Amino acid sequence: MSNKPKYTINLGKDKDGKRITKTFYADTKREAKRRAEEYRVNLNNKYSTDTLNGIANRYLDTITDTTKKHRIRQITDRLGDKPIAEINPADIEDVLIMFTNISQRTMTRYLQALNQVFTYALANRLITYNPCPFVRLPQCNPPKERNALKMEEIAIIERSNCDGTFPALIMIYCGLRRGELTVLTWGDIDFKSATMTINKAYDYKNEKIKGTKSSAGDRVV
Repeated sequence: MSNKPKYTINLGKDKDGKRITKTFYADTKREAKRRAEEYRVNLNNKYSTDTLNGIANRYLDTITDTTKKHRIRQITDRLGDKPIAEINPADIEDVLIMFTNISQRTMTRYLQALNQVFTYALANRLITYNPCPFVRLPQCNPPKERNALKMEEIAIIERSNCDGTFPALIMIYCGLRRGELTVLTWGDIDFKSATMTINKAYDYKNEKIKGTKSSAGDRVV
């Protein structure tokens, strides 16, 4: 092993998740770093024609999660024409700052979804650098406070006489979301045990039935 000054760069991860690195040696640390950065630039230039949109489309063809696809599209619609190898953390931050009206949790999920596109590109040797881990999330507006209905408000609904009264009461007393109520069937109700099984919901955006929001959403009430 050489005793010369060295500089190591990270080239991503392989298909098994193992980190890929390459080390450069020179007479000085500065020269080793220069050689490493020159190598990275040349490697990136090799794939400079691949845009974020192009890579994202290839990745999206491998998944079925419509929510994740929507989150990725929110970024690529604004940044997609740029070569993926040229995208840096500041570029992503400039896009995310447009979404400060969403919660911090949702913004984190946007970044996580985009990170999977870059991870896909790394795994396929299309880029040598993933900027997502270095992105600083902008501060979002605090989430709106949600208040439960007051008893007098529920009483008003109970006294109302319209088509939506009965569905509204099911949602109130059984704790159902609108999408869960929409796809509720007689087969989900067990009259003998006086329970109902909630294991699906309606996706209004994509107009289809999907699973509940999370594994905890599958429940018997």
